[in-house]
Amino acid sequence: MMHIFVIVGEQRHILTAYPKQLHAINWAAMLLSRHQSLLVNKGCAAGRLSALPLSSIGVSSSRANWSNRRSQIGKVAARKMPIRGQARAFVDWVASAGLRCWQILPMVPPDPMFYSPYSGTDSNADQELQVTAKKVAEVKLPLISKAAARLLSDPKFQGLRDDMTAWRKSHAWIEDSAMFGVARTQPGLSDKAWWDWPEGMRFRQEKAMAEFRKEHHQAIEEFVATQFLFDKQWMALRAYANDLGIKILGDMPIYVGGHSVDVWAHQELFELGPDGHPTTVSGVPPDAFSETGYYCVDAKAETAMVGDWKKGPGLELFDALKAKLGAVPILAEDLGVITADVVQLREAIGAPGMVVLQFAWGGGPGNVHLPHMHYDNSYCYPGTHDNETCTGWFKDRWAAQDGLR
Repeated sequence: MMHIFVIVGEQRHILTAYPKQLHAINWAAMLLSRHQSLLVNKGCAAGRLSALPLSSIGVSSSRANWSNRRSQIGKVAARKMPIRGQARAFVDWVASAGLRCWQILPMVPPDPMFYSPYSGTDSNADQELQVTAKKVAEVKLPLISKAAARLLSDPKFQGLRDDMTAWRKSHAWIEDSAMFGVARTQPGLSDKAWWDWPEGMRFRQEKAMAEFRKEHHQAIEEFVATQFLFDKQWMALRAYANDLGIKILGDMPIYVGGHSVDVWAHQELFELGPDGHPTTVSGVPPDAFSETGYYCVDAKAETAMVGDWKKGPGLELFDALKAKLGAVPILAEDLGVITADVVQLREAIGAPGMVVLQFAWGGGPGNVHLPHMHYDNSYCYPGTHDNETCTGWFKDRWAAQDGLR
């Protein structure tokens, strides 16, 4: 299995049901293609806003940071910054420090239980709050709704509304996203996964969809307006960073969330039962971060202690991406137990790999993370967003183990 880290606009996905491979290749290419133009603008990677610990910034030849760590990510995802003000100040600091790349987490609506951007509810839409803390949401959501309502109704914003109409036509995904985004907040639906919704909405029956669209017209329009405003502000921030010579590195998990518009709107692409429930779910086997692993088994199982490795499409996926998008710069997170076929695939597509200094001391003299064992075409990170900061690592781990200060 190879985890991919893609420098493309809309980064995300933990797909809690295995996609059917032939469809999944086209689906992935379709998802990436909507931001193809971002790849050629000043050669910058496109992504979405999220603050990473500075320990996650690459420091040598060419590495990217992706992780599917559900329990840890929720903590990091809470450290978001408003696009204006603090984010620009951070970009200024990055430039003043001589850095040339800002690596970010997926900026999607996180799952409502763990607030993880790696199990989001929509792979195309964005988390408009920028902050996942509940108290912040209580303050910001009414203000965001008020701003969206003004955009939709105030005569002085007619020009901006015209821009929004054009944006909406060029972002076809927004219609399903708005329906799902509003539906999942409604009483009677908000506490359920979409596969437990009433049958009409669960299976997107025409009559039920039309009735819902009519009843919740204003909320749907405000959802679209909010996404438009976020995208406008994000693109301004991205241009600001580019002008300072800073590239933005995006993060794309392999899969989308099960309780997401992606699965709800494209049920034919996923391993679902006749009632819409997932039959299998994806994840990671037990490792250093979790004794029970991360969901990767039959959907009825409680842990990932027992599961199966599923063979992916391999080179076929990357050939499809190249045919659809041209050259796509990809960085691979090849951490964990790496088999020869993974190395062969990474080398076949020319993707840099990843080494982590905090993983270097332990595992013997052949440990690939040791500085003198780093291989060609790789990025070196002090740590990842799953690790302790370097300062904390030296103080709490290194010192405790060897008595060094």
